[in-house]
Amino acid sequence: MSPSSPRAMRVAALAFLLSIGAFSGCERAGSNPSATPDGAADAGGAQVEKSGTSPTHADSSLPAAAPAATSGNGSPRVPAGTAGQTKPPVALPPKGDYRSKPPTSSSTSSSAFFAGSGHYNGHHEVIAREQPELPTRLDRGTTVSVQSLAGSRFAERGEQLISLQNPQTIVVSATATGVVHRRIVRTAAEGSPASTVTALCANEETLACGTSAGTVEIYKPGAASAEIVSLGETVVQAIAMPPRGEVVLAGDAEGSLFWIERSRASLKGQKKQGGPIHAIAVSPDGRLAATVDNEQTVRIWDIAGQTLQQTLGGHESWVGAVAFSPDGQSLLSGDARGELVRWDVTTGKKIASYEFRRGLVRTSGSPVLEETGAGGSANDAANIPRVGGITALAFRRDQKVAAAGTSSGYTQTFDLERGAELSPVFHRSPVIDLAFAEDGASLLVATQSGEATRWWSAPDPPRLLEGHQGSVRFAALDSTGRRGVTAGVDRQLRVWDVEQGLLVQSLDSGGEAITAGALSTDGTRAVTGGYGSGITLWDLSEMKSLGKRFGHKKRVWWFDFAPDGSRFASGSDDQTVKVWDFASQRLIRTIEHDAPVRFVRFSPEGARLATSTLDPRGWQFPARLQVWNAETGKLLVELRGHRAAVNAAVFSPDGSELTSCGADGQVCRWKVATGEWLQDDSRPHGLSHAGLIGGEFLVMRRFNTGVFVDRPGTLQRLLAFDVPTRSIGDLHVATRGHRIIAGTEEGTVYVWSLRHE
Repeated sequence: MSPSSPRAMRVAALAFLLSIGAFSGCERAGSNPSATPDGAADAGGAQVEKSGTSPTHADSSLPAAAPAATSGNGSPRVPAGTAGQTKPPVALPPKGDYRSKPPTSSSTSSSAFFAGSGHYNGHHEVIAREQPELPTRLDRGTTVSVQSLAGSRFAERGEQLISLQNPQTIVVSATATGVVHRRIVRTAAEGSPASTVTALCANEETLACGTSAGTVEIYKPGAASAEIVSLGETVVQAIAMPPRGEVVLAGDAEGSLFWIERSRASLKGQKKQGGPIHAIAVSPDGRLAATVDNEQTVRIWDIAGQTLQQTLGGHESWVGAVAFSPDGQSLLSGDARGELVRWDVTTGKKIASYEFRRGLVRTSGSPVLEETGAGGSANDAANIPRVGGITALAFRRDQKVAAAGTSSGYTQTFDLERGAELSPVFHRSPVIDLAFAEDGASLLVATQSGEATRWWSAPDPPRLLEGHQGSVRFAALDSTGRRGVTAGVDRQLRVWDVEQGLLVQSLDSGGEAITAGALSTDGTRAVTGGYGSGITLWDLSEMKSLGKRFGHKKRVWWFDFAPDGSRFASGSDDQTVKVWDFASQRLIRTIEHDAPVRFVRFSPEGARLATSTLDPRGWQFPARLQVWNAETGKLLVELRGHRAAVNAAVFSPDGSELTSCGADGQVCRWKVATGEWLQDDSRPHGLSHAGLIGGEFLVMRRFNTGVFVDRPGTLQRLLAFDVPTRSIGDLHVATRGHRIIAGTEEGTVYVWSLRHE
């Protein structure tokens, strides 16, 4: 093979991509130097000018904790499928939060997945239900793979994770605990060049991997080295094995499907298809295999006879993923446009189709190469087209729910019986593999960045409020949670009937992007601000703007209404807090501060104001958290103890305590009357947007996509979940409605309920 042949160029380009980790859409945890901490972000998510250097957030690409939903009486509720187990479940806890417990028994019929757990700071911990106070720490390096084309793969119904510890070491570990069962140091064929693992698979007995050198390495139990089969000068892109059997199936970049006899490690057969083979799936009984390539079709093969049984056509784009149902009677395929098709395996007829929501799928950034293109070389690696769209599929064992992952880093679950999409999740790296746990209560997700996470069943899917174009920077609920008000960079203030998920009214802001706002508890009044100093007042009972008022000299960052809705307060970069009368639109009082004001909150009786400022040196330095008399403007107490900027604070229902959270993840409880510090808890992630639902739930936003729900008074973690977005623009709660609302960068608004509805 000449150095300039297409095959040589494919291999060279592949090696180059692997060496630089240059796949679009990939972002390794803890490697984003441009991550902006919460203390340096505005209320709507815009970046703030600051001194100093922004630190890297190691958890910015990892999900949060397993949720413990609530029952009808408000007590914590957990996923179905764990009741009746004979041994305590073991789970990966949330990153850095080593006090959380794994799910316990429950009976919920929910099928949505949006809360999970992962790794943090190089370690994860395993917590047993019987001894939650004695977590076992496991070294991350033994269980988390390096970034590669192969990523990580699940085996044995998701019970084991196959990963690359480094380019030459394959690790087999228990998914639930991270305990390493087997560590394999790869061996190369004599005289062969060094190769990179491009595909992985395993069954109960054997592990196999495909390589960039066109070889398949087969590792049998107890063997000191691999048995290597050469497929020629090509790149192996997909590999699969029946649960039990003597065949390994491999698909390459040239469109060939190979049968390899496992016991003899020899080539048994070869069939040509239409272009690079993107994925191979094997039926649970081991009789059939399904392959997908560039021809917008799914091919079903008889494994024993090496014959093509059916060709299923119906996709409008090339197909990137395929999976058999647990009973082997149906097949799910997903394409580059985000369409999923369910097929009857016996008849070859289409049963149903499902689609990802617009914006969750893109056609680039997949870990699988499509072609090198004309004249492709290592220097042109960035221009190499890549397979995108749907990259992974899995059925839940009851076959009522399916999950799909994409090259753009999203997973989506679908209710197959109702044809409804459930909750999406954003993973920040292309999804490589999916598997439902045996009990169906959790979904396992492996990504190209090497992370493997477990996502638990959530209490209820969120309500979706769609219509904004661009980032939503203001999202609020009235106290009942029935009315929602949102706004953002599209210059529209939208009023929603949350119960029905319907848009009630869209009001134009007069050409100004809205970056902050507040809503009265009864939902009839709102105030908003943009990048300037003006404040717009809204009468939502009449659905009209009352005009703009000026008083601040610089940008307004935060607003809050007094509980009775008669007054509102605004905090600005001009180092003042101003209190306004809404009905007369008159400025009542100005409270001077010594630094830019970034947060303001009324007490429950409306007589006091809590405010926080930003130190001129940057968010890393502790500025002031103070409580003022709202009537006189007199300083009542200063609360000292935060180590960095305070992003939010909330009063207890009786006003005697204040809970505050900061950019460095510090959460503090204070006695307001004396300024006495009561409790301090540190989380390894910046926090903001604190809200209190009754006296039951303390809700906080975690940088930059997570939501934490704690027990007020103890700061005990009740549940946590990730919002399916690249960034949360705003987050608030319904104080009596047990609902949380979040506006996102993509323009979608989500509303979660902490109770069954």
